[in-house]
Amino acid sequence: MTVYTRTRAQKQNDFLEAREYEEYFGERLGVVSHSRFDSTTELDIWVPGYMIEIKEKKQKYTKRWQLLEGVQEENLFIIDELTIRRAMQWWPGVFFALRDKVYPSGPRLFLAPVWELISVERVRVNRDKKGKWIIDTTNFRQVHDESEIPTMATHLMIEKAWKRSECLGGEVGQV
Repeated sequence: MTVYTRTRAQKQNDFLEAREYEEYFGERLGVVSHSRFDSTTELDIWVPGYMIEIKEKKQKYTKRWQLLEGVQEENLFIIDELTIRRAMQWWPGVFFALRDKVYPSGPRLFLAPVWELISVERVRVNRDKKGKWIIDTTNFRQVHDESEIPTMATHLMIEKAWKRSECLGGEVGQV
């Protein structure tokens, strides 16, 4: 199988687009925070009490990525496994902001606490020797505006939602 390789120009364009949204995201939070967008080892934003990592879906996924049975392409999201492993050093205070720019009716934004992200059904694959997780975004809270995130995240941290005993990450049948 041939591995798809992005050109330098495509990578530069991706970087500039991502930076534009990251800056916008940071401004919309409306709380004291510190951005770390230039870091390759730290998460994007530190808000006292938790971290936020911003990820975007910028294009539809081809059939080769549609590996979660029964999940429509529009609900799939691919995320780097290494980013998730790095995030674990700040357990439990990590939230992923998953932005889907290609959803048919317009952009969507989801808030995925790390304790739910690691609990959801997923498919693990390697792409060019880099681990990727394919997940279903319907398992996470949809956010209508970035400014809602601090209230949601703070509430989840105070509530210690990761300590609840029920299954996380979507509907699970009763036995």
